[in-house]
Amino acid sequence: MRRRTGTVLALAALSGAMLAGCTPEAPVETTPPTSAAPTVSEEEARAAWEAYQAALSDAGAEPEGASLDQLEAVASSELARQQFESFEQAAALGARVEGERSTQNFRFQAGALEAAVCVDISSERLINASGEDITPSDQAGQLSRVVSFASEDSRLLVSADRSHESSDGSDPCSAS
Repeated sequence: MRRRTGTVLALAALSGAMLAGCTPEAPVETTPPTSAAPTVSEEEARAAWEAYQAALSDAGAEPEGASLDQLEAVASSELARQQFESFEQAAALGARVEGERSTQNFRFQAGALEAAVCVDISSERLINASGEDITPSDQAGQLSRVVSFASEDSRLLVSADRSHESSDGSDPCSAS
């Protein structure tokens, strides 16, 4: 019983990162954009975000098949490595994510190369190696995210994906 409890607790801890599509990270220091900052349209940023979300969904559904190359195609090397480590942990525990996620709101700030995003994860479930749904009962149905973008090798990639924490009413999920 103790071994199973430990496994369930480990899977529950991992579920937050898998369901959110990110791993916890230290606060990111941002620098003001320079005049040489790339010009990016909202459509390009949204396409980069959707490609990133699709890669995370694919890797979450089959974490044992996740590849670093697959993640580096849509995310910066650092973020891709962080995500890949989460999927390796999930694969080792036999966990996977079932269900669909969708972007409910996407507010892009071109000058900052950032977007405030609301992601609906209400239909996602964390499934353990035995096929049991171990989704935390207090899982939020929506996630407020702040996403940063970077241009690498003429590709627009997601470079940071962190929780949106604001007390000024700018929560992207409150407007959807």
